Amino acid sequence: MHTALVAGVLAFALASAPVPASRDGELFLRDAWMLPASARSDAKLFLHFENQSDQSLTVVRATSELARAVQGTDLAADGPSRSLYSSGFVVAAHQRLQMRPDGPHLVVSGLVRDLRAGDRFPLVLHCPDGLTLTVTVVVRPSRG
Repeated sequence: MHTALVAGVLAFALASAPVPASRDGELFLRDAWMLPASARSDAKLFLHFENQSDQSLTVVRATSELARAVQGTDLAADGPSRSLYSSGFVVAAHQRLQMRPDGPHLVVSGLVRDLRAGDRFPLVLHCPDGLTLTVTVVVRPSRG
């Protein structure tokens, strides 16, 4: 389905400006990040996708070798009552999905080591057709 859109993707790269994630230049990622966190803790993780294609991008789950589990907040719920769900999500055609501290985001649980400002680690996004996309998450310094 979306294989043509993302075929040939080896990895996403991070930058403050949009970075093309497909050879067609129709899917972009910005700002995969999280704050410092201690080993065995849970931490919020944020991504920003922009899908300029005519096809939805579906991610069924996310994994990291640095975490026991990766889950997401319920994208349909508002406020503090959001519940955790599997880490899957959809970026509809011609839409954006911005994960942010006061909105939908991923939660990495059971970190295997401390993550400090400046650290980078891979997060693997799994699509339903077996395609995997690897993003590099940057640990940003805490503010104040």
